[in-house]
Amino acid sequence: MSSKASDLDIDYLARTRHCHLSSSYLQRALTSAIPGLLASLKGSGITISLDTNDDPDQTWDRCILEALQYVDILLPNEREACLLAGQNDLAVGNRCTAA
Repeated sequence: MSSKASDLDIDYLARTRHCHLSSSYLQRALTSAIPGLLASLKGSGITISLDTNDDPDQTWDRCILEALQYVDILLPNEREACLLAGQNDLAVGNRCTAA
């Protein structure tokens, strides 16, 4: 079962020092809410890391790019960086995903 944004206790998460989100493409019910979620958490002053991992559907929903402005540490491998950015070239993919 995939988590939804309404399942999360944002006040609790906002009291942490760091939030790590992983496997965002496996959490389909949460994917479109990630930019707003990370914006809320970032507004509380915490640091955020994101490891999208692979997208098994290979759609690579680009809404996650909107969330990158709130991410302190992005952890894709080379393939994920290219696919996330919609680029074949790693250097271009890295520039597209740089926060």
